[in-house]
Amino acid sequence: MREVSQTFDNGRGQTLSAILTLPAGPPRAWALFAHCFTCSKNLRAAYHICEALAEAGIGTLRFDFADTHFSSNVDDLLAAARHLESSGQRPDLLVGHSLRRRRADGGRAHRQLPGGGDHRRSQRP
Repeated sequence: MREVSQTFDNGRGQTLSAILTLPAGPPRAWALFAHCFTCSKNLRAAYHICEALAEAGIGTLRFDFADTHFSSNVDDLLAAARHLESSGQRPDLLVGHSLRRRRADGGRAHRQLPGGGDHRRSQRP
């Protein structure tokens, strides 16, 4: 596993800080990780989740949202997806932690991700 620090513009003039977690071999899929409402991309749980995904061959982009408003967070998720796509890495999964997981499962970003929202929902409550 390897981590690469990145930044990208969210489309509202703000630069978001991100970490791209790469598996040891070629990625078989790409994921966006939405951390919990009051957390950051540096949350220990976020690291371990992305580490486990990397061990499964999945590259993950986790990033800090610009603020705590859910409506702008959706725009930040979409900007993160565009950032991945600009590098030829289409997001296949949307992974959320805590309240962001609920928002990721049923929110606008889930439906607007590349591929028409054909993303699998978690079986956890």
